[in-house]
Amino acid sequence: MIFSLLATLAGWLCLLVAMSQHQRQLLKNKLTPWQQGALRLIGLALIILGAAPLVQMYGMSIGVVVWLMVLTPTAFACMMLLAFASKRVLLNTLFTSLLLCSVSLFFN
Repeated sequence: MIFSLLATLAGWLCLLVAMSQHQRQLLKNKLTPWQQGALRLIGLALIILGAAPLVQMYGMSIGVVVWLMVLTPTAFACMMLLAFASKRVLLNTLFTSLLLCSVSLFFN
């Protein structure tokens, strides 16, 4: 469950950074189209990858529903981070969630 939360949070943050309007807000330089595409792909992969442990734990039908329930608070957390946190906090959250996501793979 923790892996799913961290993976979907990191996925949403990758998708958020890939958007051009948020790049002006968060980064000094605008990303190239190749970098934007890579971030979108990584973000979508992380969001979809977050479903795997839930489907394994609860089965296909309930696991997908639980995954959809995980998507909502993580998207809300990203929205609140973007609205109220500084860019440093937002980017640190992205890197920390990616790091903890990879560490949690070893302990599940």
